[in-house]
Amino acid sequence: MKPWEKMKFESVATRPGQPSRIQQFEQLCGSRLPGDHHHFLVDVNGGRPVPPTASNPDEYPVVAVDWQGRPPQGALDEVIVDYLFNAEDWAGIYEEERSESLTLSGAYREFVQEEPRIARGFIPMGSDPGGSLFLLDVSGKQPGSVWFWARDWFDAGQLEKEPFHNLGYIAPTFSEFISKIRFKTID
Repeated sequence: MKPWEKMKFESVATRPGQPSRIQQFEQLCGSRLPGDHHHFLVDVNGGRPVPPTASNPDEYPVVAVDWQGRPPQGALDEVIVDYLFNAEDWAGIYEEERSESLTLSGAYREFVQEEPRIARGFIPMGSDPGGSLFLLDVSGKQPGSVWFWARDWFDAGQLEKEPFHNLGYIAPTFSEFISKIRFKTID
């Protein structure tokens, strides 16, 4: 069983994902997606993680972040997984429900091409409620691994000197990242 089959994902995106859209994104970013992330997009095509059974509406999907001894050590040990981006062109989706920022291509254009804010070799593949990002390493430090980009600790002046200044490690693979998501009540 694939880890994403253990939970539901809410989204207005087309289900299943279209391989041609995934290929278009890979051409845009110049990298192939790791196999497990590619399969997730084909099977699920992103969305908001929700528990597989009825639960407390105050439960949120969270995942632990390892800051590897760097600030903001201890300040942000768990983060909410708000939305995993999809490979979508929004064809047939009502205008008021479209959000280019919830697509792989839209986030890539915004955070990598238009105003670079993430380290080379990473692509944004999800977000928390505050605009921080979940990144997938496609050619950098640990290909296939998942990281958290803390928006509040981003410093454009540090990007070239210390590209990992606001990154925390989450998992060695996308599948492990999905497996680490837990649902809990946030006070």
